[in-house]
Amino acid sequence: MKNITIDDKFDQVIVWPGTMLKEEEEINDFKQFIKKEAGLDCQYLEQIKTLPNKNGPGGRNDLFFAINTNDLTDFVILKMKLGLRYIEDIYSDINDKEGYEIYPDRVRDYMVWDANYDNINFMEEVTEYCEDMDRLNLYKWIYKFKLNEYRYNTDDKASRRANKFCVKYTNIIYNKLNKM
Repeated sequence: MKNITIDDKFDQVIVWPGTMLKEEEEINDFKQFIKKEAGLDCQYLEQIKTLPNKNGPGGRNDLFFAINTNDLTDFVILKMKLGLRYIEDIYSDINDKEGYEIYPDRVRDYMVWDANYDNINFMEEVTEYCEDMDRLNLYKWIYKFKLNEYRYNTDDKASRRANKFCVKYTNIIYNKLNKM
């Protein structure tokens, strides 16, 4: 089986663990739920049963869908409320690599950024360099840095990747600077 092709207007895959939709009508209800709760459109992709691993027998049904990176700030509350996960977070070094291979290998192709790069060292370096910046200038600086890093990518999603990183880390670093 191959991954579902993601529409051009969507670029971030989200996983909703333990969620099952049985009929086309339920898929439409799901899309309406996301629209109502988070105010954004999504693309239903597929459902995958987890594979057995050292942490469990597998067989849990997980729902995969995509949103637009530009909608991430509107999506955060719903993500936390429902226990949704970015596909990249599932494969980050935070998780036990051997114990967390719960999806077929093809699922990695849904990833558009590297969660392992987004680490404490980067945050410390940026925090030190950007002490006197306001939130907007901090965002612009991080965006420029990440866009430069992704300039060697051949796909057209480099700016979206940089934007996603910035949305996530601008607030973290800005809040850290304000606590100093």
